[in-house]
Amino acid sequence: MAEQLVRYDNKMNQLNFHDFTEREMNLFFAVVAKVKGKDDQEVEFTFEQLYRMVQNASNLSAEQFAEELVSMNTKLMRLNYSFHIGHTRGAFVLFPGYEISAEKETLVVQVNKKFTYLFNHLNAEFTQFELREFISLKGRYTKQLYRQLKQWRQVGTYSALWDEFKEVMDIPSTYPTKEITRVILNPAVNRINKLPGFADLRYEYSTRKKKVVRIVFHWTVVPDDYTHKYLGGYDGYEDPEENTVRMTDAAGSEYDQATLNFPWDVDD
Repeated sequence: MAEQLVRYDNKMNQLNFHDFTEREMNLFFAVVAKVKGKDDQEVEFTFEQLYRMVQNASNLSAEQFAEELVSMNTKLMRLNYSFHIGHTRGAFVLFPGYEISAEKETLVVQVNKKFTYLFNHLNAEFTQFELREFISLKGRYTKQLYRQLKQWRQVGTYSALWDEFKEVMDIPSTYPTKEITRVILNPAVNRINKLPGFADLRYEYSTRKKKVVRIVFHWTVVPDDYTHKYLGGYDGYEDPEENTVRMTDAAGSEYDQATLNFPWDVDD
């Protein structure tokens, strides 16, 4: 089977896929791989096609698989993703056309006309990855982090405000940073670090008044002429305050780094 590529507008990376299981995430991005370039046309999948695409669902009966597809769409609709384009705001309903037949063993989806731009005519700000590679990753947090890093793969750096990062990763606000580091980030970094394109993946925390305010990931960029030409630089400015940084390498070992000046403003 030809390699399936997932490609979508970077705005999709704002979705945190709350409560999605690993397999539901795999199914969702299998669908995304097939609807790209189809505008708002109906796209039909057989269950057999989806079985092959997600690689690990063939042990389910048709009824069980249909229930899993229903569960995926129900959770997607509950995400209540809001968009803001110019002066227009609205709610995210990605697949208003979504029909499942356990009898015919088919899934038919249709992208909302208002959101076809997410999967069509992508010339610049888009994220792209191989479906097979995404499916190979274990752990829903690993998959979430992978998508964020893929957006910046040819830049070699991804940074986010800590609270916003936890939200997009769907990390409960009650989790202490120490546990996030040990249970979520270190395993995810170790897994992604083994993939082509993310050599020497590591991350660091930026703190203020002993509180984490930002997380920054770094990796060694592998040149890619196709994606590099679409990516611009970051035009930031100097933050006059120095931030203490705790570094964590891919093996999970922490070490201290001298205070650094970062090109962003961080609220208390």
